[in-house]
Amino acid sequence: MPETMHRVNRNARQWGFTLLELLIAITVFSILSTIAYTGLKAVLDTEAQTRGHIERLAQLQVGLSLIQRDIEQAAVREIRDEFGDTQPALLSGSFSGMLVEFTRHGRPNPMDLQRSNLQRVGYLMEDESLYRVSWTSLDRAQDSQPRRSLLLDKIKSIEISYYDDQMKRTPEWPRRSGPTDADPAYPLPRAMELNLETEKLGRIRRLFRVAEAPAA
Repeated sequence: MPETMHRVNRNARQWGFTLLELLIAITVFSILSTIAYTGLKAVLDTEAQTRGHIERLAQLQVGLSLIQRDIEQAAVREIRDEFGDTQPALLSGSFSGMLVEFTRHGRPNPMDLQRSNLQRVGYLMEDESLYRVSWTSLDRAQDSQPRRSLLLDKIKSIEISYYDDQMKRTPEWPRRSGPTDADPAYPLPRAMELNLETEKLGRIRRLFRVAEAPAA
């Protein structure tokens, strides 16, 4: 009987693990876990960066599409501002408090209301963000308050240029015929150029045609 018990105990020692073996196994497992975590973190970080880049690019595409739609539908329609003064169909930043302000066709009318399809819109740069501004009526009352919506953010710089009937580039509109007088001969430029620099996507240039501009 003692001999049988001794054989059982010896077999048990043969199938067990020593402390050193357990420590080695734990160390190997820790190393593999660290390698796996590092690889997984790198994959997740790359995915997050890619997703952020895609979202940023989608925001830019939507914003530029809206700007293009507004500019291409610019209309030859003067307005009266809050003080009753007549303002041209299109004003650049040197004449207005915004980057650009103009009248456009195609105002949405989902309820089929009896009103004009014209709308006054503008673009405003503030705190590295570009906002689209719109008014509910063309000729404003003193208490008229525009609505504005964020279009693009994280913008380093933005510049709008204008091309006249001879496709000559000018930084402001209307063109000036003298030191102070605006040239009323052409209410709209033939084209507008947008140059902006974003934090992630670098410099972007777009040229937009103005549909109602006079031909050369």
